[in-house]
Amino acid sequence: MTAVIARFIVAAFSLGIGGTLSVSAQTSDSCSSFASVIEGSSSSNVPVVPENLLTEWQTALPCLARIVGGLKITSPTFEPVVRSRFLSSTGAIRAIMTKMSVADDNAKKMTEEKRPPLQLPVFTTSFRELENFFEVVSVLTYGARNDSYDVRLNSVLILGNVLDENTVCIPLAQLFDFSLQQKPSYVNGRANLLAVTAVVAPYAYSEDFDNIKRVQRYFSGKIDSDSSPLKTTGIILKNIEQRLELQKPASNKSVPLPPEKKAKCKAYAEGLPADADRRENIRY
Repeated sequence: MTAVIARFIVAAFSLGIGGTLSVSAQTSDSCSSFASVIEGSSSSNVPVVPENLLTEWQTALPCLARIVGGLKITSPTFEPVVRSRFLSSTGAIRAIMTKMSVADDNAKKMTEEKRPPLQLPVFTTSFRELENFFEVVSVLTYGARNDSYDVRLNSVLILGNVLDENTVCIPLAQLFDFSLQQKPSYVNGRANLLAVTAVVAPYAYSEDFDNIKRVQRYFSGKIDSDSSPLKTTGIILKNIEQRLELQKPASNKSVPLPPEKKAKCKAYAEGLPADADRRENIRY
């Protein structure tokens, strides 16, 4: 288990991450090296982005995010070429995060006066300030429901670190897409979306605090948590309930979403295939 995997598992059952830091858009020229590696891939090949391109992560991150968001994914089913490009670009993001996580773990062992600033929190806040952050989260959320284990893993590890109170509406809305309900990956995909939602529960704004509460009750009433395939889902649902209780009266549950964020979440939910249960449980 990598340090980043361990970090997400801990995050899913403790407090989430917050904060923002601006990242400016990169020019097409600065991203051309990434595009030539990733977008030249075939359906049978997942190219590895060279480590030298990832050294300056402030340059690499916007370029990789542009490729991920530019895949224009609107379904958890990926075409082979899209899957290859997704795995290549998200694999590069994971590589950056893993290197930072290892460095941060080593830094935490140092005395306070010798300890360098932690890197992963800066990366996380930079990710959230990307111009296409909302679109990238949408693509990653579809990826978390994909029938490929590798696609789901990359998606969940990144989402578990970067999903925030302004974008948790995306997995909440996608939870009511039942189009793949008969596929084996459906249970895993649903558990993944509930798990990343759990990370944000302690600091979700009022609308999504209520949405998360309704979603938790809805799915708790739909599954048999004693059934072997659904035990993990049952544990996650119980954890969501516990994490919602961490919010106190003066916390974010009393604060509405900023108007522009609320409008974006509303439009996103309404733009998905119509579903009566979504309309009942996801409200903006």
